[in-house]
Amino acid sequence: MKKKGWIWLLIVVVVLLVAGGGYLAYTRLWAAEPASEEPELQTASVYQGDIVLSALGSGNLLPEAEMDLVFDTSGLVAEVAVAVGDTVQAGDLLARLDTSDLQRAVTQAEISLRQAQIALESALEPPSEAEIQSAQDTLDQAAAALRLEQISYEGTMNGTLVTESLPDAQENYDARLEEYNYWLAEYNAGRADYWYVDRAQQRLEDAETQLARTQLQANQTVQSASNSLAEAVDRYHQAQASLEALLAEANELEIENLELKVQMAEMELGVAQENMANATLTAPFDGVVTAVGVEVGQMASSSTAAVTLADMDPPLMQFWVEEADMHSAVVGNPVSIVFEALPDLTFSGEVVRVEPTLVTVGSTTAVQLWASVDTSTYSGRLFSGMNAEVEILYGEARGALLVPVEALRELAPGQYAVFVIDASGEMELRPVEVGLQDYVNAEIVSGLALGEVVSAGVEDTALTASSSVDVNSPQMPGGGIFIPGGGGPP
Repeated sequence: MKKKGWIWLLIVVVVLLVAGGGYLAYTRLWAAEPASEEPELQTASVYQGDIVLSALGSGNLLPEAEMDLVFDTSGLVAEVAVAVGDTVQAGDLLARLDTSDLQRAVTQAEISLRQAQIALESALEPPSEAEIQSAQDTLDQAAAALRLEQISYEGTMNGTLVTESLPDAQENYDARLEEYNYWLAEYNAGRADYWYVDRAQQRLEDAETQLARTQLQANQTVQSASNSLAEAVDRYHQAQASLEALLAEANELEIENLELKVQMAEMELGVAQENMANATLTAPFDGVVTAVGVEVGQMASSSTAAVTLADMDPPLMQFWVEEADMHSAVVGNPVSIVFEALPDLTFSGEVVRVEPTLVTVGSTTAVQLWASVDTSTYSGRLFSGMNAEVEILYGEARGALLVPVEALRELAPGQYAVFVIDASGEMELRPVEVGLQDYVNAEIVSGLALGEVVSAGVEDTALTASSSVDVNSPQMPGGGIFIPGGGGPP
């Protein structure tokens, strides 16, 4: 029983201690009434300083110009004179094709052109008496030769081979054929021995062989005479046509046709010469070789880039700023560029182009810009594709009169005023002309003087626990809490 009594006593003590602690906490933390404090006035002096407005972006260094160079004619690569990374000057050899076939094409085109020119010149100039006499002599000789061939042909056709030998051989063959048929019939009727048939067949075969030999000889003789006569006729007609062409004046259509042939030959020569020239690839500008797409012994064509050349002097910076900073994207605005690979150097430049369409970079809508890069003070080498941070300076005021932005009271869009505090603590609402603004300060173009004191809002001492401000000892800008749209004294 004693043990249970002690337990109950211990429980009563614990309950009393908990109740007392709760009461004490209530009286100190919740039951006390907070003391009410008045907000304190914040002031600032008009001071002289700099205000700079800028926007940050990032991008990559790109060449001023980059070009894929190709052979405008097909051929076998005979030489590659550069490698990736080489620096070249305008006119330097980059690569060359084998020109053997191309040179032959040029020579053939030159010959064709000269032939066309000679034909035209001959048509335009009248023939000389000597040329006419020579053509007439050729015609006379062809006529005499033709007459001789005609006589020879007639002699062949009237010769013994055609008129006697061939008919005799045919007659002998016919007689032997008749004899063979007779003895064959007698043998079949049983009135003669087979020996007569065999002898008659042998005579018939001999006669047939003789007839074939004589026929072949006669045909060859007649054919030879016919060919010679035909050739003589052709020579005569050619000589006659030459003389007639020499005596006839060229008409306008013939002259025009010959002139067109000359023009066509000139065009073909030009193409052949151009192909010859295109077999050599040279640098069109000073630059750096960024890619080589051909090898010696490989077939090259206009569909494959042989060499890629980049002009890095001066380079361009392609970069982006967020859409919210699009007001900074103005051609001519200066920029500062710091490359990741050169963090201790700052390059200057200016915006040279602003793309008219927004782009998406990652998941952010951005403005794409291009800026020049001044490399005159840098002796090293910049590489295409280098990453950099770019800062656009789009507003600047040096030695300007500045006040905190909390001091401004907007009376109407673009129109502002401030509360000026005199030495006695009295406030005056004074219109001011505002220039540049950032998140902290505003430039006062007119309406205030250096050193004047302005209201910069109020500060709640219950929240900040800051001390009161003596209006005769104004603070520098930055203190106080901004009260939007404040129209009266704070």
